[in-house]
Amino acid sequence: MSTAAQWDRVFERLDALPPAPHILPKLLRVLAEPEVDVQQVTDLITFDPGLAAKVLQLCNSAWMASATPVADVAEAVSRLGLRCIYRLVAAVHGRVALRPSRPVAHFDPARLWKHSVITALAAQFLAKDRALEESTVFTAALLHDAGQVVFAQALGDRYGVLWRPGPNGFPVSEPVAQERAAWGTDHAQVGGRLLIHWQFPEPIAAGVAHHHQPDQAGSWAALAACVNLGEALALAIEGPPDSPVILQQNGAAEALRLLQLSPDQLLRYRYLTLENFEFVNALCRL
Repeated sequence: MSTAAQWDRVFERLDALPPAPHILPKLLRVLAEPEVDVQQVTDLITFDPGLAAKVLQLCNSAWMASATPVADVAEAVSRLGLRCIYRLVAAVHGRVALRPSRPVAHFDPARLWKHSVITALAAQFLAKDRALEESTVFTAALLHDAGQVVFAQALGDRYGVLWRPGPNGFPVSEPVAQERAAWGTDHAQVGGRLLIHWQFPEPIAAGVAHHHQPDQAGSWAALAACVNLGEALALAIEGPPDSPVILQQNGAAEALRLLQLSPDQLLRYRYLTLENFEFVNALCRL
C-alpha cells in the first residue's frame, strides 16, 4: 500500500481530525472569479456567527488602529477589502485546525500557531513581488504544518518526543529527518494529503506537500518556494535577536534558486515581516 493510501486510511480512522475549514475553499473559488461577488463573500462569513464575531474582533483590534469601530461584516469587507478579509477568515479557521484535540508532550500549539502566522506573512510578501496569487500562498503557508497536527493526533507522545526542546528552545533533533526515518514520510506530505482530503485547490495542497522540497512541486514550485522561505524567515524571527536565516537544510537553497533570490536579498523580507508584526500579534490573540 502506498504511503498516501496509508495516510488516507489514518484520516478515516482518526476520531478527531483537525476540523476542516470548509469555508476557505469556497471563498477561494469566489475570489478566483473574474468579477467577485462581494455579497456572496459577505453572506458566506455572516452565515457563521462565531466566524463573523471573530472577524469583527480582529477588525476592531489594535492592529487596525481605527478610530471608528467596524459594526458588521459588510462594512468590514468594504473598509478592509476582500483579500484582507479572506486572510482574517483563514486565520480564524487556521487557529482551530492547527490545534490537536488532546495534549501531546513537547508539542506546543501556541508555538505552532505563531510560527504559522509569521510564515504566512513572510510568504505573502515574497508572493506579492512575484505576481503570485497572494491569498493562495498565504493559505498554503498558514497551513504548511497541518501535517504535524495529524501526526500528533495519530501518534501522541511518540510524535511529541521529536519536539523536545533544547537550550535554545528549538527541537533537539531535526523533526523532518526523524519523521522520514520513523514513518517513511514527513509532515509536509501528510499535510498535503490532508488538504486534498479537505478539498482544497491543487496549488495549495502541492505548496504544503512540497514546502521542504519545492523543486518537486511541478507547476507550483514557486508557490512552494515562497512557503519554504517564509518558514526559514519565521524560524529566524522566532530565534534570539539577529539569528541568521538558515538556508542549508529542508530545500531552502532550491527555493532561493526558484525565486532567483540571493541570501542578502532575502533579508528585505525579514524586515518587511517585522515591520508588520502587529498583524502577527493580533492573530495570536485570537
